[in-house]
Amino acid sequence: MRASQSGIDLINRYEQFSATLYDHDGTAGNTTIGWGHLVHSGNINQSSSEEKFKNGITKIEAENLLRGDLVTAEGEVNSSVRVPVAQGQFDALVSLAFNLRRREFMSSTLLKLINRGDYIGALRQFDRWVRVEIRSGNFETSRGLQDRRRSEEELFQRR
Repeated sequence: MRASQSGIDLINRYEQFSATLYDHDGTAGNTTIGWGHLVHSGNINQSSSEEKFKNGITKIEAENLLRGDLVTAEGEVNSSVRVPVAQGQFDALVSLAFNLRRREFMSSTLLKLINRGDYIGALRQFDRWVRVEIRSGNFETSRGLQDRRRSEEELFQRR
């Protein structure tokens, strides 16, 4: 399956376009550009990857990066979900996979529940992914992630 325009629109709404590099997670050190394209993760002071983005990017370049990132997220969902899903469910899962680190998505209870055919149980797991690290080992609930997860839940419930 591939993400529909509804899924892409959801990702764009919550990622918000940036033509320049920015620290996506505050203190986590995850540098991104465009619509959430991860340039480098972790507490790396400078990355050679940043060099090619030092002058920023256009929306067209950001769209191309997003398409590549979506292929990765779609691949994670396609390879890990072993039960039938509707388009809205797939889109919600791709948005979640796009937003999480691969190992977090692949080891999530949400994925385990959906693969057992427990769609309701999986739906209830979206709101568990609303915390961000503010300092090493200290987390807080993010209003933005709460809103995004609610939107993903709504999309997941669409047939």
